[in-house]
Amino acid sequence: FTYLKHGLQQAHQMPWEYGKHMRPWLQPAVYYWVTYPFVHWLEWEYQAIERLTTLFQLLLIALALPCFWAIAPLPAPHRDGTRSKRQWMMVYLGVLWFMPFMIVRHSSEAFSIFFLTLSLASIYRALANSSASPFESPREENANDSSGSKQVLIWAFVAGLFAGCSFWSRFQLGLFVFGFWITWVASTLIEKRRVSWAQVLFAAGVVATLPVGVAIDAWGYGVWTVSPYNYFMENILYDKSSYFGRQPWHYYFGQAVGLTLNPLIWLWLAWAVKSAWRSYWYRSISGGLLLFFVAHLFIGHK
Repeated sequence: FTYLKHGLQQAHQMPWEYGKHMRPWLQPAVYYWVTYPFVHWLEWEYQAIERLTTLFQLLLIALALPCFWAIAPLPAPHRDGTRSKRQWMMVYLGVLWFMPFMIVRHSSEAFSIFFLTLSLASIYRALANSSASPFESPREENANDSSGSKQVLIWAFVAGLFAGCSFWSRFQLGLFVFGFWITWVASTLIEKRRVSWAQVLFAAGVVATLPVGVAIDAWGYGVWTVSPYNYFMENILYDKSSYFGRQPWHYYFGQAVGLTLNPLIWLWLAWAVKSAWRSYWYRSISGGLLLFFVAHLFIGHK
């Protein structure tokens, strides 16, 4: 898609999704403007694709590190006070070493996960330092709720923007974002509390990306179109994705056991969800994951 905008590739050479206007242009647009000076000012040709690829990889590695830096400081309930932020970051890199390797792949999955990680890190840090701690149940929160403070509200809106960008990078992540938010709001209502401004502004941040995403797609395709609708029609209703392979609904259950060599993996996951359900934060994460997982059970191409 990027090379098409640069004039290095013709429309008839594009994959079938291009003609159906069903792929978002956010990621190609970012790549296009990053490489614009090299292609149009330095006059790099198609043969320089290796150098462009290397450039992208360096860029993505640089973008991966802020994800770790954003989540490095643990909130008070889980901080022992003996390790610095830098030390915690090294611990995360040791345990989650595979994340930078995943993010440097030139895929929409990696690009969208980058934005989703920043989204969750933003809302997590905002709430962790307020009385609306993600580690606490709403019943345990202090009566002097600071979730309406200016800093929390700004971070909630920023988190929504990042979540919206993850959707416009990979539409499937909209399932997780919606499941996360609706579980967060439902937990509040079940506890007979009012929906907070942080929850409203998170949703507002997501909504704010919608016209921007449509505008970027219009720039990419050259016509006004709604790519999420086109994607849903082609891959879900018309089941075009099944042309590339179809698996039974229980495919993930066996694959998880086989890939992890752990026959108890699903029991472990069920126990983790049950144990964390009391937490406002982990309940919302679990809600997003469950919706994402269950929806994909009913999609033929996995």
